Amino acid sequence: MEISFRQQLSVAMNQIELTDWQSPLEIPDLDRPPRRPANLPGQGKVAAVLALFCDQGNVEKSDGLTIAPDLLLTQRAINLSNHAGQISFPGGRLEAGESTHQAAIRETEEEIGVFESQIEIFGQLTSVYIPPSDFTVTPYVGLIRGAAHFKRCHREVQQIIRAPLKHLMDPQALTSGMVTRSNGEIFEVPCYRIGPHQIWGATAIMIGELVERLRRARKISTPPAGERK
Repeated sequence: MEISFRQQLSVAMNQIELTDWQSPLEIPDLDRPPRRPANLPGQGKVAAVLALFCDQGNVEKSDGLTIAPDLLLTQRAINLSNHAGQISFPGGRLEAGESTHQAAIRETEEEIGVFESQIEIFGQLTSVYIPPSDFTVTPYVGLIRGAAHFKRCHREVQQIIRAPLKHLMDPQALTSGMVTRSNGEIFEVPCYRIGPHQIWGATAIMIGELVERLRRARKISTPPAGERK
């Protein structure tokens, strides 16, 4: 019996425990704390992003599963004050009275023109603390219902990038590259590459957890060879 990607994603986000897993995307030399240190002054900033899959109708069958091919990413506009030009998920800072879930949906609407009525949310990944900007970011995972039609916010988004899930699920997709920090320091980081784009840091950490969840979901969702039809 064939398993739809929607079912696989539901298993990945609701039935998979990662208590025994260590992300390979952490950067040892960066000394990234798992959460905002308590000794920092003031209140840390809070943001949310949405890891959104699209084109579930354009599928590739593998091991009895129907796999959605694309995960949506954005390249941030080069004139932004924080993380300019970097690859990220649609998202941003919470507004007054908002939940992280509401912020992720609102920012997705504003940045790439996909509206709440088109999105099915399956759950959230582990929040990631970003020391340079003092943000704690909560990532949600969703799927676009039906055909995807985008409208890019030119002020915030340089371009919309479609990352094939098949590529991200390949163990060889995880590689390394060189990055330059704001202080001019150059160092090597684990990363994903999508065409000319290098995805590292918080976004790569989120993708790594999502990929691991999907790999485990595939294992428990795939029927034994003798039972497949």
